Amino acid sequence: MSGSDDLFRARFVGETGWGSFAVSFDFKGEQKTETHRSRTELVYSLPRMSRRLFSNQRLVRFVLVGVLSQLSLLAQDRAQIEHQLRAEYLHKNRLLRGFCNGSELKYDHDGTLADPCPVQAWTLSFVEINSLSLGTDRINIEGVRTASRFDPQGRQHFSYREIPDPSTGRRPYQKEHVSLVISRDPDNSLDQIETSLSNLFVAEHESLLPVVPAFWREYIKDPAADSETRQQADIQAKLRSGKTVYVFKPGKGLTPPKAIETPEPTYSEPARLVRYQGTTRIRLIVDSDGSVHEPQIDRPAGFGLDERAIDTVGRWRFQPATKDGVPVAISIFVEVSFRTY
Repeated sequence: MSGSDDLFRARFVGETGWGSFAVSFDFKGEQKTETHRSRTELVYSLPRMSRRLFSNQRLVRFVLVGVLSQLSLLAQDRAQIEHQLRAEYLHKNRLLRGFCNGSELKYDHDGTLADPCPVQAWTLSFVEINSLSLGTDRINIEGVRTASRFDPQGRQHFSYREIPDPSTGRRPYQKEHVSLVISRDPDNSLDQIETSLSNLFVAEHESLLPVVPAFWREYIKDPAADSETRQQADIQAKLRSGKTVYVFKPGKGLTPPKAIETPEPTYSEPARLVRYQGTTRIRLIVDSDGSVHEPQIDRPAGFGLDERAIDTVGRWRFQPATKDGVPVAISIFVEVSFRTY
């Protein structure tokens, strides 16, 4: 302790669950609180009083106990929030909104992306969260990238994404890690933090319909629906809009379309690295001029392959179907297979 007639100051240094802190009693200036990344410094100022009055260490001890109690409560609050967030997020696959790729992503306090990022297929945009920690000014999340894949019955599964060994660029591959850093205000409540995270991740039971691209939505709406039911729904919708679309059935005066240009699809890189194979079934309309319209996912493969399939069939060209010799629009199914050799 040191002081003069005009100023008396006591300084204490210690540790809390949040890091080091320093408490100063300054009986001359104004009250203020400063927060730093590595420590929290609390400066308590009281009106000028005589040095003799504050030589009473019992008063100083009383104030110090109060300060430490408040710090302890803050640490407990943070620990409780951290515990609840870990229970909600740890060891779960969560879908990143915006479908950002990259190993290090930074977000503002409201959960919006701080910098632009490359976008990928939504089935490649899951993160299995392995650690979550709450700092004074940030939330740190560490995890590994996972991808959604579908079996022939349409059931969804998850597989790890892999990257080549950084020292050799070849196998054996390793899991693809990702780090997420979200800015936060030290005074944020649990509700405020969860709001930020809900802007970052799709919630566990949230509908994917508003999130996924349009060509996924009919499938997402009812994955168990049979293909013909979805096809009939498309045709009825076209009729309501004034356009006639046929379904090929032998003996109805219809001839089916014939493919004349069918470029091959390319593999998504994550699927290629893990040698994932699959088939995407697509429902589409071949118009009366032989062009492809409105391709929709009917049975997905996952791992980013479905987007490649949709892009590919959009460039296919057909000799159009005919009814009684007249070109007509027709709804058909096509399959795009991905195989590694």
